[in-house]
Amino acid sequence: MRDSSQVALIDGDTKEIVTILKTGYAVHISRTSASSRYVYTIGRDAKVAMIDLWMDPPELVAEI
Repeated sequence: MRDSSQVALIDGDTKEIVTILKTGYAVHISRTSASSRYVYTIGRDAKVAMIDLWMDPPELVAEI
């Protein structure tokens, strides 16, 4: 989903897509925070997105 500027979050147990979020173009890096609550993504367009995994469903909470 890189070229459509989206990220799909997938449940590791059920292998089902939990949600699809709009992020930066061509996301190359995704890292979890130390607490595993957030996922940070960085796209080729230099947009950094912060996704809160504890929300139901997970949502984009900040971007720079």
